[in-house]
Amino acid sequence: MKLKVKNLENKESEKEVSFPDSSIESKVSPDLVHEIILSGRKNKKRAWAHTKDRSDVSGGGKKPWRQKGTGRARHGSNRSPLWRGGGVTFGPRNERVFKSKVNKKANRSALVAVLADLIKTKKIVLIEDFDIKTPKTKDLVNKISKLTNNGTKETVLIIFKKASENIKFAARNLQLINVLNIDNINIETLVKPKKILITESALNDFLESYKDLIKKPS
Repeated sequence: MKLKVKNLENKESEKEVSFPDSSIESKVSPDLVHEIILSGRKNKKRAWAHTKDRSDVSGGGKKPWRQKGTGRARHGSNRSPLWRGGGVTFGPRNERVFKSKVNKKANRSALVAVLADLIKTKKIVLIEDFDIKTPKTKDLVNKISKLTNNGTKETVLIIFKKASENIKFAARNLQLINVLNIDNINIETLVKPKKILITESALNDFLESYKDLIKKPS
């Protein structure tokens, strides 16, 4: 499949990038995509709630009263969960680990399949490489205004091979426009936006990095 490169005026240029048809025709496994997204979210999750058990609270040491003869229940420490100010039984602890692992090859294969599916459904627009001279939000918006439809308030992801500092600073104030380097993309970042703009050099870099998984015509 030949992908035409669009310029910033939203017109097709003579440049094009080849994406193997066999990869375009490959099917995306919804179950695998779901598993990878859940795994990524679990790996970001951190346990904040933390209670003290009987080894963490102050007190203890001396037995509150003798074992027998007082008419009261036996107790060995005022750190007991039965006492006010004692430790908490089975409370949340911040040592809990939520990490989940997905096979690396499965993760990479799913990323290729998702990107190919987005190309097939024309949710990805291949654009020429560009930069801005100053780190101003207005300059970035003016550059991509003809490639996006701001009237519908659509979310846009722009993928660069390596975004310049000016572009990174300019995009910080834009809630609906996100900028990423091709090395930092994952499946969740690809399925969220309504439109994806990817530069020519970024797509070529992706094809080179994943050439072992991208099926070439026999």
